[in-house]
Amino acid sequence: MKFIKYILLFLIPLALISAKKDDKYFDIYNSLNTFGRAYEQLNIGYVSDVNPNELIKQSIIGMVSELDPYTRYEENEGESQSDYLSTGYYIGFGFTVDKVNSKNTIVKVVENYPADKAGLRIGDELISIDSIYVGKLNQDSLRKILVGKSGIKALFRYYRLGNKDTNEVEIARTEVVIKDVPFQKIIKDSIAYIKLDQFSVKADFAFRKALRELEYEGKFNSLIIDLRDNPGGVLQASIRILELFVPENTLLLTTRGKLKENSQDYYSRTEPLYPDLKVAILINDNSASASEIVAGAFQDTDRGVVIGRKSFGKGLVQQTLPLDENSKLRMTIAKYYTPSGRCIQKLDYNIEKNKYDLSSSILFKTKNGRTVNKEDGISPDKNVNKKDYPEIINNLIKSDIIFNFAVMHSAKYEKSFENYKLKVDEFHKFLDFLNEEKRYYKFDELKLIEDLSNRKYKDVISSQSQDNLTVLESSLKSDIKKNIIENKTLIIELINEMSTYILKGREFTFFENIDTDEYIIEAINSLSDKYDTILNANVLNKKEN
Repeated sequence: MKFIKYILLFLIPLALISAKKDDKYFDIYNSLNTFGRAYEQLNIGYVSDVNPNELIKQSIIGMVSELDPYTRYEENEGESQSDYLSTGYYIGFGFTVDKVNSKNTIVKVVENYPADKAGLRIGDELISIDSIYVGKLNQDSLRKILVGKSGIKALFRYYRLGNKDTNEVEIARTEVVIKDVPFQKIIKDSIAYIKLDQFSVKADFAFRKALRELEYEGKFNSLIIDLRDNPGGVLQASIRILELFVPENTLLLTTRGKLKENSQDYYSRTEPLYPDLKVAILINDNSASASEIVAGAFQDTDRGVVIGRKSFGKGLVQQTLPLDENSKLRMTIAKYYTPSGRCIQKLDYNIEKNKYDLSSSILFKTKNGRTVNKEDGISPDKNVNKKDYPEIINNLIKSDIIFNFAVMHSAKYEKSFENYKLKVDEFHKFLDFLNEEKRYYKFDELKLIEDLSNRKYKDVISSQSQDNLTVLESSLKSDIKKNIIENKTLIIELINEMSTYILKGREFTFFENIDTDEYIIEAINSLSDKYDTILNANVLNKKEN
């Protein structure tokens, strides 16, 4: 507490001296003075003992909560996953957890890491870790339990769908290396494909390695770079990847911030290794940050065709600043701009919208003179329509019914992958699955009926109304079942795709379905004779579907 007091005693006079030059510093002085008084009074007179360090921590959290969501206070929790992009690895068990039916469920297991070796699989529901119940914890709280030092073991209790009892297994944490490029392949017609998952500090090395392996595989004259669902990462890694394709001394990115050191122009510094390779960039609404830097630079320099759907729209740059040995501040320091001068930040939060903008225009020109709009994200040169499923299918996906059935179905084929795909004459197994554990009530149409049938309404609703509800419930179930049967071909396809992912992995599943991937189809078409026409069009097609 004395340390904090000394800091305040230092800051307040400093702010008072500066206040003569700028009214803003006078406001800082008054604010620090008010804060100091409140802090002192709470420590002296509050009815219960307070933790002074916790008060300061919550004060900082309160301050940054009023800013953008990327500016935040973080505590150093040993070897945390929060900095994995800057190191290229994290300390953990080798699995990814997400909410399925509101429960923490494993949705990805990294091959040959501790979780995989211990027998954990996709679909396993986490119950407890070292006797701490984690079933419905939020992601931040769960992460705090999962992080730790390499070699330290944890006892997992989990439930596997289809089993009566829970299982327990002890697993040791280890260094899990991030795969920025999970796979690459020459797909067809001399076209190479690279999937880039994120931009860690080592992403450009992984990308170069993938290109070399493709060259060993065979000749190619075109390249598809898949940035779908890529959340971004380290800015410098994206610049180094761009330098492989664009001419030396080409402007790739501009950042503008309050401080001079945060305002920079990034130019390519080397001659490109692939100056003539045709390039198609795939993006969707989850492609963000560094992904948008790459897509925007390819588009503005007319060096490649951007295909897919409008990107996320994150045009802010962050920097991590240590506060003390136990905490740090991750702070937005600048906006970034594509080579044509566009800032593609979608939401302004409390950041002055046009303060650092390079131009007040809303229309910008690419190198070849194509018109591109200043808007919330990168709009593709060629748009891919969003896949529209029937509402009954959306309901099955949203309620995790297809996922859960695929988990249970694929479990029967773990030792032998032969004939694991569900056949049309086996569809009754899915219908039986729906009848179990009230899964029909996951449909929106039946949720209201279930609520009204709840015991607390028994005294309110007449017996005749209850009978009517029962009849309505039966009728709705029949309608839903009929609708499901009408869409069984598509449902079976989705079940088999998920089962393939669980049993054979992401790479096998992707290439098995590549011929029906609308993004890949459009990319192959655009890399044909249309390529030069697209890059020299007068106006980008901005139509959104």
